[in-house]
Amino acid sequence: MTSRTPAISTDITNLFATRNTHAVEVAILQPADPFLDMAGEDLRRRIFLTESETGQTLCLRPEFTIPVCLDHISSQAGTPRRYSYLGEVFRQRREGGNEFFQAGIEDLGDRDTAGADARSVADAHALLSLVLPGQALAITLGDQTIFEAVLAAPGLARGW
Repeated sequence: MTSRTPAISTDITNLFATRNTHAVEVAILQPADPFLDMAGEDLRRRIFLTESETGQTLCLRPEFTIPVCLDHISSQAGTPRRYSYLGEVFRQRREGGNEFFQAGIEDLGDRDTAGADARSVADAHALLSLVLPGQALAITLGDQTIFEAVLAAPGLARGW
């Protein structure tokens, strides 16, 4: 890691190692289309775009999920598989810097959805506990199924 990495980077990397993840690095320069396809044109105003010699639209990595998943697909790695990452991302923001660090875990292909969801919450809690020592943390969970049931209960047309 470069000298620009946060002082806590080693601790985060060590935490990820204890959580059964494969550490990955993805290129800083990424094809822009997957980001724009997923997040739409609103993202175009916030990412740093350029063009390759062949005319392909490229961008500085605005986040890790898409490139990690694309690398997973291109490597034809099996699932379930857990990836961890820590590195710089680049987005234009109204406040704060345009370059900042993102750390996370992508948990792919586990058929036990509830177990994977619980593991993701535990991963997030462990990471936040590490970077915010002594802070009281609260977890609030919602459930899409419950929300859909509430919407269905009045008998309104699906479009509503």
